[in-house]
Amino acid sequence: MQSLVANVLDPDLAPVFNASAGLCLPHFRSAVSATSTPDTLHALVSHQSDVMAGLAAELAEFIRKHDYRFTHEAVGGEGTAYLRAIALVTGRLSSDE
Repeated sequence: MQSLVANVLDPDLAPVFNASAGLCLPHFRSAVSATSTPDTLHALVSHQSDVMAGLAAELAEFIRKHDYRFTHEAVGGEGTAYLRAIALVTGRLSSDE
């Protein structure tokens, strides 16, 4: 966690962080607690917010495709968005942990 917080202002981190699943809520809280400057906190929140916005868009698409009018459309990567949302909030990757 310290390494992430220490490097959160590095411009090379943003694309890597945004391509990841982000931090689960317990780890995000820990990272927020470890920040020491407003700039670090802002960057951390911004990166996490970007990841969560992407997940929210996937959840919206998952919901849309479960509307009876769109059930003929194939479910893609958004098919696991609800599981990733649960993992993001709980910190658990799967039910078998």
